[in-house]
Amino acid sequence: VEGSSCETAIALPINDGEGVTGVIDVPGKADYYMMDVLAGQFLMLFTDANPEDNPELIDTVISLYSEDGASLIATDDDAFPRVSTDSELVYHVASDGKICLKLEEFSSWYGAEAEGSEDFTYSLFAYTLDDEADATNHDLEPNDDLGNAQEAGFASLEYGSSAYFYGLLDPETDVDGYAFTVPEGGAGMN
Repeated sequence: VEGSSCETAIALPINDGEGVTGVIDVPGKADYYMMDVLAGQFLMLFTDANPEDNPELIDTVISLYSEDGASLIATDDDAFPRVSTDSELVYHVASDGKICLKLEEFSSWYGAEAEGSEDFTYSLFAYTLDDEADATNHDLEPNDDLGNAQEAGFASLEYGSSAYFYGLLDPETDVDGYAFTVPEGGAGMN
């Protein structure tokens, strides 16, 4: 059955603005998607399924696997900060190739009694983080001390301001410093 394993995964486009939709209509069901990725990309993967945190709807979990599904790479239940049961995962791609994404209901992932319903619909999106966007702050060296702190930007949203800080800590002694003014009304930072 298409989308029932990494071997039969459905293509998940990156940066297309539409994503894919699905339903976990049978308890224990999982849907699988495949992405073509490039080394150095920072992927933003997220679901839009249950923004109001309704206990009668799906609680998504996304997990990333090697192309063949043999190796778990990363997994995520809820976004941080947690505003709903929708999943959100930022992942740095180490090498060119394909990554398999598994989407399932929290109950299956957690090992509880599996849930599923015709109402367990979701939309799944994949984007690369845009270094030019106001709210994305990609680590730019040198920023290892306060004197070289990187200026950080924020985006204004209907519920406040938000920003993403991302990069690599390499080598083990790397420190990344950012300078910013918290926008009026506060801000959420990931």
